[in-house]
Amino acid sequence: MSPSSPVTRDNERAKYIEAYTTTRYGAKPGRAKLVRSPELDLIEPNSTYLDVSCGRGEAIKQVLSLNRNVTVRGTELVPALCNDFVQNAELPELTNVAPADYVSCYEVLEHLPTHNVLPALDRLFELSRKMLVISTNDMPSMAKPLSGPDLPLHLSRFPQRPPSSPLNRRQ
Repeated sequence: MSPSSPVTRDNERAKYIEAYTTTRYGAKPGRAKLVRSPELDLIEPNSTYLDVSCGRGEAIKQVLSLNRNVTVRGTELVPALCNDFVQNAELPELTNVAPADYVSCYEVLEHLPTHNVLPALDRLFELSRKMLVISTNDMPSMAKPLSGPDLPLHLSRFPQRPPSSPLNRRQ
């Protein structure tokens, strides 16, 4: 696979660190990006949950609201969003991140350079013991305020029905 954009990981990382630490994108109190995810309701009591690239932690908050004694953790590349249960780590490496029973990765893969998508999927499958939930956004690149003429919002694009062969090989 060749990269779908000339934007580097360093540029993409810097864009989100800046965006999440200003009012342009993520710092507005109470601003929710994730609609309630019904898949998270399947998480069993006394299990573990990891939200990869969790942003402001909306999915983590949903899991905590289930009151099922679930141990929750997250990863995030933006240091300002990290805390006692969200560690600073980034796809595809996710260095020093422990596996969990349930893993989610919402609206992240499309922000990776294309050549990092399959290694990221491999790592997500490695980390997940029972269930892995992934969602991607295929909105046009210029539909959000973070993008500009030289900064596409989505570095990788996915067809409406992705080919299953790369995923089947990982089973």
